[in-house]
Amino acid sequence: MLPPLLGLLLDCAKKTDQTVVSISLGALVHLIEVGGHQFSASDWDTLLKSIRCKFCPIFRTSILVYQL
Repeated sequence: MLPPLLGLLLDCAKKTDQTVVSISLGALVHLIEVGGHQFSASDWDTLLKSIRCKFCPIFRTSILVYQL
């Protein structure tokens, strides 16, 4: 269940509507704060890989723009 939930939250975090972004990131933080202690090592790997996969292009673009 974790991968589909992460996918949904991270997809919403990439939207242009700041309300949707704020709600999705707030839900992700809440999930980690409240349930993180129950995550297995595999769950943490899934979480971190999902974040990396979804946001690497954004970070690369931000870094390139910043360097210019």
